[in-house]
Amino acid sequence: MGARSGLTSAFLVFLSAGCAGLGGGTASAVADPATPVTQGETRVHRDAKACDSGVVEACNALGVLLEKGDETPKDSTRAVELFDRACGAGLGLACSNLAAMHAAGEGTRRDASRALVFYTRGCNLGAMLACNALGNFYLSGRGVPQDDGHAATLFTRACDGGSPLGCANLGALHQIGQGVPKNEAHAAALYDGACESGEALGCTLLGSMFLAGQGVTKDNARAASFYTKGCDAGSGTGCYFLGLLCARGVGVPRDRTRAEALFRRACDGGERDGCSELLALRRTE
Repeated sequence: MGARSGLTSAFLVFLSAGCAGLGGGTASAVADPATPVTQGETRVHRDAKACDSGVVEACNALGVLLEKGDETPKDSTRAVELFDRACGAGLGLACSNLAAMHAAGEGTRRDASRALVFYTRGCNLGAMLACNALGNFYLSGRGVPQDDGHAATLFTRACDGGSPLGCANLGALHQIGQGVPKNEAHAAALYDGACESGEALGCTLLGSMFLAGQGVTKDNARAASFYTKGCDAGSGTGCYFLGLLCARGVGVPRDRTRAEALFRRACDGGERDGCSELLALRRTE
């Protein structure tokens, strides 16, 4: 098998294996845009005061700081309490954060059914991250009857509501015709929009469209360009595929040193195939 056909096959295997676990299932907690911090005041102090005064957005923002250990010791249990308080007051983003904590078992017992409840509440309250995550539940059949069509509806809602990740996930369904009519050109357009908004998954999947010539004219150089964007935006898979291109000299000059660095980034980012390629490359030294 030639280098190009081998790369295309690797992409198709990646897509078919990954569609049941698309991006956004247990995203890290997210805060609303922060208000300015006055001189001599930390964000923790500002948000704690505002939360105590009944500003639910501040309770959510404080929960994010505590969950991440940003400017304060990490305290996932307290973060869960704050997300629960803000969610109960009707803040959809806090419900999404609370759901992610239950899904990951951070600060509370891991409980997919509770995560489902709070993602549903968050989505109904207008949190597009929650709609996207809920779509993944229906796509995988995790805690709910598996339903590709409903997953597509939720990804559409998230995408239309301004979530680049929702657009990327919806594009993946259109690309293979899962839950929606197959439409590779529409998939490429969704990926492109997501990538333009900085979504790593969109950049990576668009790179693979150019590599395979699906929905777009085959262009290995453009594939490399989009993989680069995906990798730089934090996609381990993007780094992995860019590493394959560098190792084989497809769309970019052959560069073993760069390929090794990319496989290392992919491996460090949780992409197991990157770890395998890194080991294989080192064995041939």
